[in-house]
Amino acid sequence: MKVIKEAKLIHCDLKPENILFKSIDNLNLKVIDFGSACFEGHSIFNYIQSRYYRSPEVILGLPYDAAIDMWSVGCICAELFLGIPIFPGNSEYDMLQRITEVLGPMPQHLIMKSKQRDKFFMYNPQTGYFRLKSFEEFQITTGIRLDVPQKYIELYSLDDLKTIFLNKK
Repeated sequence: MKVIKEAKLIHCDLKPENILFKSIDNLNLKVIDFGSACFEGHSIFNYIQSRYYRSPEVILGLPYDAAIDMWSVGCICAELFLGIPIFPGNSEYDMLQRITEVLGPMPQHLIMKSKQRDKFFMYNPQTGYFRLKSFEEFQITTGIRLDVPQKYIELYSLDDLKTIFLNKK
């Protein structure tokens, strides 16, 4: 990641399949598949990152930088620990729902700048804030039918990872 950052590159598709062991002896890793990569400040694609590793800013249609690769690395590390993806959404809406469930609501300033704001969020005049649409609201307002999300693990906060870890010992 340090070499990629120094080259001012954004990989845009970090996932377990794109990280290989170069050598088992000293655990050298090799990052592959730069087909979606771009230079910082020159993002060319809107639809990037494999779904389970997609960052909130990409889902929301916001400008992105190398931070999206670090998001993916964090998702990969959590997957190595859990044995399953941390955010295994079956759609972008499901991804946002799972991310929000674990990390809390999206910051309002990001929602306000989002190209996808009206697709994923509803304004609540009583609170003066946007909130993520419910599963039903999303389907009704967008006309998109979604599969009912499956729960693979009960994870409602990052602290839940600590509980899982302690139970594995």
